[in-house]
Amino acid sequence: MATRLVLVSGGSQVGKSSTINTLIGRPVARVGGYGISETLHVTFYEADNSLSLFPNDPQTTKLILIDVPGFRDSHLRISDDEISEIISKKIFELGQEKLDGILLFESASAPSIQILPNLNSLMRVFGSEIGKSIIIVTTKWDKLLLREKNKRRDAYIKFREFLFVEWINDNEDFMLENQFKEEQLRNLANGLRERQPFKLNGIERLKEECLNLAKTLHKKDFVNKTIEYTEQVPVETIEKENYTEYVNAYTDESSIRSRAYELQRQDGTHSVSNTRSVTKYYQEPYTVIEKRPRQVTQTHRKWFLMFEWVSHVETFTVYDEVSVTKYRDVPRQERETYYTYEYYPVENYLSKARNEQKKVTKQRDKKVTKIVTEKKFKEIKIERFSLSHYYPEAQKKMAKQFEEECKRYIIR
Repeated sequence: MATRLVLVSGGSQVGKSSTINTLIGRPVARVGGYGISETLHVTFYEADNSLSLFPNDPQTTKLILIDVPGFRDSHLRISDDEISEIISKKIFELGQEKLDGILLFESASAPSIQILPNLNSLMRVFGSEIGKSIIIVTTKWDKLLLREKNKRRDAYIKFREFLFVEWINDNEDFMLENQFKEEQLRNLANGLRERQPFKLNGIERLKEECLNLAKTLHKKDFVNKTIEYTEQVPVETIEKENYTEYVNAYTDESSIRSRAYELQRQDGTHSVSNTRSVTKYYQEPYTVIEKRPRQVTQTHRKWFLMFEWVSHVETFTVYDEVSVTKYRDVPRQERETYYTYEYYPVENYLSKARNEQKKVTKQRDKKVTKIVTEKKFKEIKIERFSLSHYYPEAQKKMAKQFEEECKRYIIR
């Protein structure tokens, strides 16, 4: 169920208890009349609904007024730190995190203004941020004349950063009209709507305490169960392992040389150029005079018998000298290049044959770790419920503890 929380604070004789009775709708707070604060404890007053201060709330929303004593009252039975702790725990118990409003009561008819010391007291207890949520309710205006009212209103101007609401309570001599009462409530409700809620610092700490308590309860609420499980256990064994090693293929000189010859033959022959001295013959020309026969014919004419000429042909051989060029073989020594096909020297292959290796398979012992599955038994703690199950129980335990601690405080 939703709940509205409003803190009510102020000095003695400021009309705080009377206002509480008006807001609750019945006389629940004792009204003092002798200058001594009737609120000596932190008191919680619960109304059936919150419509008096929060008219837009659902009908089912509760209203709790937290009445704290005047901080500077010499008759107090509780310290400032205890006030803050009690309020924080009560808000936490209700499942809330904030105050929806803070009403600081100030008597307008008092000889001096007590707003500043009361503000300082509130800030000392709750921190400086509480100022953003405070509404100053000034009471007992019916005790002042018009001139005194104006003077007091002028004096309140220096506190302009705060929201002021003027309030008058019923008393034996003066009864307010219902319309005026409704207007006062409307002004107070509007003021609460304008101010921001105040989150107490102690709430987070209490949440942490409650969570730790829930964790403690969770750890205690376990059941033991024996379970069978399998576990992978490493076991070392010795096994034979084949491995490859490279060694020299040829170790003695004879085998090395034989291998070198094999490599030589594999490489084959190659062309090698050489020179040698050879005798070559050249044709040398020379000239000789030769006599060559040539037939020559001559015709002779003779006077025959003195009557006619007679021709006589005579043939004879004539030798002519002719210059003839002839050739003769003349020997001459020359260097001749010739090619042969040879193997490279075997010495070139000795080093390669000596360093040639072969692969050898050998065996050696090797430690092998095998994983063996073994059955085992163990006792385990099984949680009965999740952590969230214990949180409400932790809240109840803290609330009971809070109730024991606060027996000396009036909680209604």
